[in-house]
Amino acid sequence: MATSVGSIEYNARINTAQLKADAAVASKTVKGVGDSSEASAAQGSAAFAKFGKVGLTAAIAGATALVAVFASKLPAAISRIDTLNNAPKILQNLGYSADESTKAIDKMDKGLRGLPTTLDGGVNAMMRFVTTTNKGIDYATDLTLAFNNMLLAGGRGPQEAARGMQQFTQILGRGKVEMEEWNTLNEVMPAQMKQLATSMLGPTATTMDLYNAIKEGNISIEQMTDKIVELNKTGGANFASYEKQAKDATFGIATAF
Repeated sequence: MATSVGSIEYNARINTAQLKADAAVASKTVKGVGDSSEASAAQGSAAFAKFGKVGLTAAIAGATALVAVFASKLPAAISRIDTLNNAPKILQNLGYSADESTKAIDKMDKGLRGLPTTLDGGVNAMMRFVTTTNKGIDYATDLTLAFNNMLLAGGRGPQEAARGMQQFTQILGRGKVEMEEWNTLNEVMPAQMKQLATSMLGPTATTMDLYNAIKEGNISIEQMTDKIVELNKTGGANFASYEKQAKDATFGIATAF
């Protein structure tokens, strides 16, 4: 009995000691977890603060870039408004009615949307075409849009398109073609010039064949401009309209703005 009791007492003492030992280990573990949690919380707080700073910096940078984009577009927007207001008055001074003038500018505005050509540039070209073609304001507007699309379809960009427009204006003003001007048009839009030649002279025609036909008087400048206006809307047997080609060649974020 005593032994049993002693045994029990002994065992009880050992178990108690073990319990105390286990309790001490548990206490250390809990404390470690607490310390770890505090450290993790501190690290998380620091990380969150850092993330917040990064996010704020990114937001400020994004806002600044957005403001810069719109600021860069503001002069063009102002110029467009000025053109919409002033161009009809100039056309009226040339003898066209207020209704004709307003409709022409509105048509030009809609036709240039989504393209890199400015409304001011398009209207300036149209006003020159009005006086050189002598076929009215509607025709001058259609020809401006058509030839501008033809130039942009070449994929050389707005600066080269402007160079081609200048040469074409000289051709219309003179009423005949010269090799230097013709070469420029072929440089800016070789495929589209080939399309024009084959549409007027047949599938095997070259741009030089068309040049010679115009130079020799077999094809008039007016016939050429009429064909350009037509191809702008309908395209040819094996190619899309100049209007579609221009949109495909210039599609992008810059033009979308």
